Amino acid sequence: MGSGSGLAGARIIYYHVVMGSGGSRYDEQEIAETLRRLATQRRFLLDSSTLILLDKAGLLKVIILQLPCETIPEVANEVGDTLIAHAGMNVRPARPPATHTRLPDTDSLLFTTAQAEKLAMVSEDKKLLRRCDVAGVPYYNAGMLLMRSRMLGVQRLGPGLETDGAYRKLCEVARYSRQVRDYLQALDLFLLKQGR
Repeated sequence: MGSGSGLAGARIIYYHVVMGSGGSRYDEQEIAETLRRLATQRRFLLDSSTLILLDKAGLLKVIILQLPCETIPEVANEVGDTLIAHAGMNVRPARPPATHTRLPDTDSLLFTTAQAEKLAMVSEDKKLLRRCDVAGVPYYNAGMLLMRSRMLGVQRLGPGLETDGAYRKLCEVARYSRQVRDYLQALDLFLLKQGR
């Protein structure tokens, strides 16, 4: 279950981080593989739910400074250009679906852009993440961006984030399920253990 195709790996992340696994014990090999995949992501495409969540938690600017995050103009219009400009976020042109007879919605534009540009999708929208899962597009939630930032600190490649405070802020705003919080904590504990 922990290794295999990118799609299998994405399903692990999806079920544990988005849907919750239903338990608080996780296999260390699975956690290591999840973190390895997360570490290999070069660029992240954020939707409006993630931008709003990170902003409310006071983490948007910090995450944007540390990680290569982008969005599309349609998302910038949804959240407001001021938020995007304040965070210093890169806005890239959207890639419309190859076949469409009507104007595509924002989620469709996010999906096709992530797929075409090989970006990891970051969203709190389960429907969009399921679509990524089916198509084999890597995807995460805001909690996983926090873990990616944390990895930089543990690896001493950047300042990282002070996890406890950032984690508390994010969980307060996101209202993650107990299973999602447990999995994020298991990832953080594994990172700390590996960093020693």
